[in-house]
Amino acid sequence: MTAIATMPPPSTARGRRRRAYTPEQFLALESDGGFAYELDDDGHIEERHLGHESDVIASVIIAALVAYARGRGHVFGGGTGLQIFPDRPRRVPRCDAAYISRERLPAVGRGHLRVPPELVVEVVSPGDTAEYIETKVREYLSAGVLRVWVVYPDQRCVFVRRPDGSVTILGVDDTMTGEDAAPGFTARVADFFPG
Repeated sequence: MTAIATMPPPSTARGRRRRAYTPEQFLALESDGGFAYELDDDGHIEERHLGHESDVIASVIIAALVAYARGRGHVFGGGTGLQIFPDRPRRVPRCDAAYISRERLPAVGRGHLRVPPELVVEVVSPGDTAEYIETKVREYLSAGVLRVWVVYPDQRCVFVRRPDGSVTILGVDDTMTGEDAAPGFTARVADFFPG
């Protein structure tokens, strides 16, 4: 196996040819800081827009999901690539957190997650565009994800998105439930936000 010394930055210069990666090659890059990147449909590297506040919020949500998941399933953070699109095998996005039951995934394996989790969490970072977030939400739901929580730190609210197109907006005075994606999960929305 060829060692890769450094994670190449995504090329955005006009006329410059971008290298395409297979999901397996992309996986090999992860040991060199690849968590800040995703693969698009053509196997090109795209930079994720990360932020300190969004990372803290994701950590709090992961901790709540881990407490819930004991004996029920598995929780993944931003380091796990989601290769869950059968008709788009080169697409490998990353979310901030995900929960998958033992029914869907009896044992954790190596490499990218290839089974759609029941629940995906996206915490909006300062550099994220509405189009970027909306595209990812639609991708997840079309792949078989049951719920997507889109967390907006500035507004201190969570949009719960479902495959049928319905949306529920929860504020800091509300209680988050896992619905049918994580039955029995509850948490105060206010607890997700620092301060």
